[in-house]
Amino acid sequence: MTPDFGLAGYVQTADPARAKRIARGLRCGVVVLNGAVRAPGSPFGGMKHSGNGREGGRWGLEEFLEVKAVSGWP
Repeated sequence: MTPDFGLAGYVQTADPARAKRIARGLRCGVVVLNGAVRAPGSPFGGMKHSGNGREGGRWGLEEFLEVKAVSGWP
C-alpha cells in the first residue's frame, strides 16, 4: 500500500549505495540520509496530499513568479 502523504522520509544505513537507491525511490519532498542537516536555502515541501509547493531556495521563489514569452524583442 502506498501512503497518501509524502512530506519527508528518513533513511538510516551504513551502505551509501543503498541510501541513494532508497532515497531515489521515496515519493516525498525531503529525504534525510543518516540524520544529515538540510543545507541553508534548500527547498522544503511535500508530494501527493502533502502538497507540491516549495519553501526556501530558488524553488520557493519560483512559486511567486510568472513566465512571460516575448517574441520579436527589438
